[in-house]
Amino acid sequence: PNCFCLDSPSAGVSVDCANRDLVSVPDDIPKEAVSIELRGNSIHKITEDFRGMTRLRYLGLRKSGITSVDDGCFNDLVSLETLVMRNNDLSALTANMFQGLSNLTTLDLSSSGIYFIHRSAFRFLTSLKVLNLDYNALKTTADIQPIFQLPQIQTLSLRCNELSSFESKNVLLNKSSSLQQLFISGDSLRKFSITTPIFPHLQVVELSTCLTPTKLKWYISDKTLLENITQFYVDEDAFSLKGVQNVMQNLISLRHFKINTVVSWIKRGLLSAVCKIQSLRRLDLFHNKINNMTLKLAPCSQLTELYLQQTNLDELTNGSIQSMKTLQVLNMSDNKLTRVSYDIRSLAFLKILHLDNNFISKLTFGDTFKVALHKLEFLDMSENDIDELFSNAFEGLQSLRHLKMASDDLTLMKSETFPELRNLEMLEFNPHLRSLTLTNTDMSNLKPELFRPIPNLQRLDLTNSMLRSMGFLLQANLSALKYLKLTDNKIIMINESVWEALPSLTYLDLSYNLFTCDCSNAGFIQWVKTNKKNNEFYSLIFKAVPDFTSQINALIAALPSLRFQIHCSALFGLIGGY
Repeated sequence: PNCFCLDSPSAGVSVDCANRDLVSVPDDIPKEAVSIELRGNSIHKITEDFRGMTRLRYLGLRKSGITSVDDGCFNDLVSLETLVMRNNDLSALTANMFQGLSNLTTLDLSSSGIYFIHRSAFRFLTSLKVLNLDYNALKTTADIQPIFQLPQIQTLSLRCNELSSFESKNVLLNKSSSLQQLFISGDSLRKFSITTPIFPHLQVVELSTCLTPTKLKWYISDKTLLENITQFYVDEDAFSLKGVQNVMQNLISLRHFKINTVVSWIKRGLLSAVCKIQSLRRLDLFHNKINNMTLKLAPCSQLTELYLQQTNLDELTNGSIQSMKTLQVLNMSDNKLTRVSYDIRSLAFLKILHLDNNFISKLTFGDTFKVALHKLEFLDMSENDIDELFSNAFEGLQSLRHLKMASDDLTLMKSETFPELRNLEMLEFNPHLRSLTLTNTDMSNLKPELFRPIPNLQRLDLTNSMLRSMGFLLQANLSALKYLKLTDNKIIMINESVWEALPSLTYLDLSYNLFTCDCSNAGFIQWVKTNKKNNEFYSLIFKAVPDFTSQINALIAALPSLRFQIHCSALFGLIGGY
């Protein structure tokens, strides 16, 4: 078939026609569809293909070679909320192109070669809040004038167009705009200014570059016109250091500052100026090659969120963040850290900590996780060089809800590493844990005792953990578990008794296991067929080896369509959805 159709009792009919080499929209798409995905085809022209689809809420037409859209072709789409038409060849937006889309809230027209927008093109979009026009060919303020007639526009993205300036004095409006977020850049962009009170709700401004440095100048005549701007994002090639320092002095309500590729600015003392902004609460320095540079962050004691991912850090020197007594979020993922900074133990209010994708080899950093971080709720230590977990390593994390320990090296359940299940202590002090990820790990000897101390667990991911059986679940005391992912293991049989031990389970993914075409799974199929939980909704995912075809088909035939959502695919292709 050209398309895959999924009918869900709660979500409605979804149709996936992506990447099918279609040259037109299929005429047999159900009129009651709520979602249609047509990306990656060669449709070229949109006509009256969606007539009568009054329930449609999402329409994806990305990268479909579309060059023209007939006026009024969307007339019946009175419920449409999201329209994605990026990566096409539209060139111009005509006066009646969007007729009928009065409930549309999100429109993506990026990378579509647009150089002209008719002055009435957006008049029907009375509910539009988000508009993406990145990577087009708009050149002047007159080209973008129709955008500001949108009565409910909140987010506007104009990255990488051909604008030479953006100045509020050139925008003609009879009343103030509802715009809240503005993202703008371009190789020709030289001037930016807000000197008239037409953007009183503007909170977020991003000024960046595309391919070449611009050294943009922001002209400020009255800083009270900028008093609602709370978030400012910038990269080094868009401004001079003096220019950005001048802007910072005038953003009197700034709470979130994000800077990208600004190593030279940091060396020249930018952070000292930034930390003096008392309203600042979040600082993003990610994607900067900071290396061993001393981060003078001590004056930033007011921060509640700090993002240092992808900064080439191999060590966070003592005292760097010790003063941040109110810090709640710290992200140091994707760096070269070999140990956990001692400063972390002083962060008494920290709730979220990312240390994933580093080179931390052992959790032998003192007693940080034993006596500190009592308010920590989320911890990600995935993809480090940790090959063993010591007893009581996380003893003090009394508030922990989500723990991620995905690793290619962690041999958590090896008997020689943890004789007599000494690792059981790892979870003994975390009874409120809600989510646990232990992927890419040798857990072939997994025992149910590991999970008994965490009876409130709701989400468990054991992908690629060399599991041969699901038997450990029978006595694991996971009655609250709702989501279970066991993909890429070596499970050959589904024991129907497991589901009696998991009364809350609504999502199960058993993709890419070693099921075989014999009678070993007959009991599970019979259990599904006779299960009386008529009011519950399940999502079961199988991606099986070819010889499991008959088993899957038998399973599909056994399932009442109103009670189960089944995604059944195999190496032999997609075989159905119910």
